[in-house]
Amino acid sequence: MQSIRITYIIGIIFPILLLTSCSPVPETIRDIEDTPLTGTEQIKKSQVEHRLHNMLKRDEFKHTIPSMIIMSADYGDTIFSYQSDLLVRPASNQKLLTAAAALQLLGPEYNFRTILYHDGEIDDGILYGNLIIKGFGDPLLSLSDLDKFIESLNIFGIRKVRGDVIIDDTFFDDVLWPTGWMWDDEPHAYVPYISALSINSNVVTLSVERSTGSDDQFTVQVSPYTSYIQFELHTEQNSNGQNDELQILPNRMSGDNQFFIKGDLQNVHLPRRFTVTVRDPAMFAGILFLEKLHENGITTGGTVVRGVTDSTAVPLMQFNTPIDSVLHAMNKSSDNLAAEATWKTLSAELYGPPGTGDGGRRAVEQGLKMLNVDRFPLRLADGSGVSFYNLVTTRMLAELLFQISENSNFFRPFYESLAVLGVDGTLLRRAVHSQARGRVRGKTGTLTGVSSLVGYVDTLHGE
Repeated sequence: MQSIRITYIIGIIFPILLLTSCSPVPETIRDIEDTPLTGTEQIKKSQVEHRLHNMLKRDEFKHTIPSMIIMSADYGDTIFSYQSDLLVRPASNQKLLTAAAALQLLGPEYNFRTILYHDGEIDDGILYGNLIIKGFGDPLLSLSDLDKFIESLNIFGIRKVRGDVIIDDTFFDDVLWPTGWMWDDEPHAYVPYISALSINSNVVTLSVERSTGSDDQFTVQVSPYTSYIQFELHTEQNSNGQNDELQILPNRMSGDNQFFIKGDLQNVHLPRRFTVTVRDPAMFAGILFLEKLHENGITTGGTVVRGVTDSTAVPLMQFNTPIDSVLHAMNKSSDNLAAEATWKTLSAELYGPPGTGDGGRRAVEQGLKMLNVDRFPLRLADGSGVSFYNLVTTRMLAELLFQISENSNFFRPFYESLAVLGVDGTLLRRAVHSQARGRVRGKTGTLTGVSSLVGYVDTLHGE
């Protein structure tokens, strides 16, 4: 057991639409557990029960189905429970399962990696062959990392490439969205396309501005700039009469990365910025790399093509991202790409490439079994919790956190990946002026109709 003494509080609140047939929240709490509180004398159970009982009588709970549990991290006993065995949608609390399985199965020393290869011979600054970028699921590869690849070419004296830039994303399958993601969420950045070769979180930002000195001329800036992204401006009045509304829509008919920006451009407040997901992230990475080659004076004879890395290819540089960096993005910032990349990486590493969604599910179930958290009913559909098909119980999540706290091998990286209440991550603006500020490490979850919070609490009494 770790030296930190903590208690965790789990809660999922699942509002039900009035159209559904469901019972209202009962007026009295019927399933508060009466288990003796061995070793938790500092927690006044009756006071906890009374306060939570009153909280559940508030108006906001009249049309919801709450599910809550508080357990002692020192002893594993239940201090408070209310409907904690209901199957509910976890939203982004699903990431806790993915993170736990990754630490259990990949280990806290695991690195996500991206490798730059070449084939052919290098002679007098000319590569008589191809450059190959192979992705192994790193969700955090950035533009500055591409600059490091350019530096490696300079080290080898390569100034001209006769062949192509080959992108190899075969470490994952070609299913770019997990089961249960909704088509009309595109092109929002929180539903990025998933690839073994990612760059810049697989998104770009489009900024719509008025041209300097003109009220009827407009410009669109793309960041990072790339010829891979196309856009069209369409001036039109909105049918709902909201003239200040500006929409960005993907051109789904074209199948490429073209966006329509629509609205009454004369009347909207500008500038406006949209961060949108990019289709075919691997090609996006390849195009950005090719453009960087040209910016740095390295000429090429070919273009960007998709391919498979040959066993004779020679590594030029390998970029590593530690697993704790990915877990921080996944849990503190609730990064969906980080979670889904980890989900498929688990599949590829355990069962062989390509990593698949089903393989990720099997891997997470295996990780839960190894953590002795496999006796609860659940349904796993993705690694991030975006899918509405996921179902867990709050008791299972509580047991998961307890079992992790008992594991000296990876409790620390798991704990430190969680947001700190009132300090950082998705909990930055919550309870800023509360005594709980800085004393809670937690993971939030939000979907339409779902609000959840899971984590560890360091009490004022030192438990």
